[in-house]
Amino acid sequence: MKCKVMLPIIMIIILITVLQTFAGEGDIRIRFEGHQINDMPNQAAIINNVPSLSLELVADKFGMSYEYNSEERNIQGKIGDSNIRFKLGSKFVYINEERIPLESSPMRINGYIMIPIDFIRKVFKGKVTWDEEERIINIYRDNNIEVHFIDVGEGESILIDYKDYHILINSGGEEDGIIVRNYLKNQGVKDIQLYISTNYNLHEKSGLKDVMESFNIYKFLYSGDKKEADELRGNLSLMPSNNVVVFLTYKDMKMDLSNGVHLKLMKNSLDNPTIILQHTNIELLLKGTLDNRSYKDFKDTEIIKLNISSVEDLTNLEILENINPKVVIIDASYNSFIEDSEELDESTSYAVYEKLKELEVEVYDTKADGSIVLKTDGEKYELDTREFSGIVIRQLDLINHRITLQNHSKKNFDLGGCIVEDKENNVYYIEKNSIVKAGHQNIFDLIKEGQEKDVQGDFVIRDNFVTDKGTLYDTKGNVIAEIK
Repeated sequence: MKCKVMLPIIMIIILITVLQTFAGEGDIRIRFEGHQINDMPNQAAIINNVPSLSLELVADKFGMSYEYNSEERNIQGKIGDSNIRFKLGSKFVYINEERIPLESSPMRINGYIMIPIDFIRKVFKGKVTWDEEERIINIYRDNNIEVHFIDVGEGESILIDYKDYHILINSGGEEDGIIVRNYLKNQGVKDIQLYISTNYNLHEKSGLKDVMESFNIYKFLYSGDKKEADELRGNLSLMPSNNVVVFLTYKDMKMDLSNGVHLKLMKNSLDNPTIILQHTNIELLLKGTLDNRSYKDFKDTEIIKLNISSVEDLTNLEILENINPKVVIIDASYNSFIEDSEELDESTSYAVYEKLKELEVEVYDTKADGSIVLKTDGEKYELDTREFSGIVIRQLDLINHRITLQNHSKKNFDLGGCIVEDKENNVYYIEKNSIVKAGHQNIFDLIKEGQEKDVQGDFVIRDNFVTDKGTLYDTKGNVIAEIK
């Protein structure tokens, strides 16, 4: 009799647990590659306090085929060359016989096989985040991160683009804010989740103001003392009122950006913190001086942005032998310092490159290569260069086949052969030898694809402020500028 009473009670407890497990499930939204999924309802839930998704949805988006054995409660799947298997109720998934732990056990509820969201990261190597406040699960096919070393002449600006999370380190020097602003907009950046200022002064203030007027900045980290931070806040009325974080002397910080990505900030000094970005097995030194005290902090770093600001730094290049990086990135501020300083001359600059050549490292230089873009998934990386920076479309006149461009950078650019695409996907080419000088504005002829220049038609007078919509690309397909 006692058993008969207990059985209904157990069933009720299980039912209540399932209902609690799915409480509020209809409120959870799913975004894949930035787009909301509306055609697959009720396939997300909080199970045992862990955000979970249906295997059906995930397998469809990542291209995994699978079979479910209801008797054995086993799932056998395949994606690419990888064989996947796991069992309902078990916290482990096997990838080609390698056992991988999961945050919680997969379950079958209401006809769906529900898996924890870390399944996406560990099995598919994708990126997934849970916004608890907005109740949104964001999914991306890959877990790539891009680091842009923006060519701003003598200043410094680094963009870390991690899908829906953007970090900007400095915004160049005086008048460089326009270059940084346009570069970020061309990359599709709408908000800056974190701004790090390591060398704020009167020269950077102008550039920083341009950035702040164009983007929402949610958190501002400042390398300096509280008094200077208060002065900075007073100088910039657009500064977030409650989000300035002052680095205390020698206090290190480590930020978990999710999915194996970390940003480390080490306080070597107030005006020159060391910043390291780590993505799984790839480590990048973004900022920091090479010396015997700090090199051990990044002795396994594969990619280094070389920061040289004095003769003493040049002598410390010997430390690179101990670090043994694969890639060294030099920004234009270094070149300017070498050429303009009374302490340093071209022979010293030559010695630097000779030392790097001796170490057999791959060298990139923003002065010669333009903006440098590094892309990594945490296991491997690739680098690309973007020659053009600071170019703005002032007017696009597709009736007369002309484009007006302004060059805010300190370099002359030949835009001949670059491509303009209008909103109807018609393609135009800028004619050869179209050079826009640094700080100048020029009008260039456009040649429509499949046409010759001499059949462009008669000139039509248009108002100076009327412009068509389109995008300007370089010859490699990278966006240079856009007008909407």
